Amino acid sequence: MLKPPTSQQAFVIVRDIDAPVSRVFEQLTSEAGMKAWVPLCRSAQWQHPKGARGPGVDSVRDIRLHGGIIAAERMVAWDPGRELHYSFDATTLPVAALTRGYVGVTRIEARGAGTSRLHWAIHFDSPGPLALLRPLVIASLQPLVATMAGRLKRLSEQR
Repeated sequence: MLKPPTSQQAFVIVRDIDAPVSRVFEQLTSEAGMKAWVPLCRSAQWQHPKGARGPGVDSVRDIRLHGGIIAAERMVAWDPGRELHYSFDATTLPVAALTRGYVGVTRIEARGAGTSRLHWAIHFDSPGPLALLRPLVIASLQPLVATMAGRLKRLSEQR
């Protein structure tokens, strides 16, 4: 397990998935998978640092949603096939203006023969006046992350 973010955990979503860790991680990180589990996704593609052979630390997941919404997520920690941590490199989502130290953590653990458990935690700080908005940010983010986790589960379980 990678070192947890220093920002405060806001919530965690857990899903048991009837698929091996490798399949879940592949769907989590593949461009085709992202287009399937991210709601309203128009396109998803990776950009990697020069010389990188695939996704890892400092790779950027560029997700474009309908309505012109951009969510470019920079990988800040990476354990191949098991865990990744991302922050927003650039986004038009209001969460960037309402949080500090935002980090999403997705970890997949083996649960038995061909089954996995997904942990998806969102961490962020809410300094000063932003503390008043923290409950609203959580109330808007938690259902979205739960939806994405559910869609990732269904996608991963398809044979």
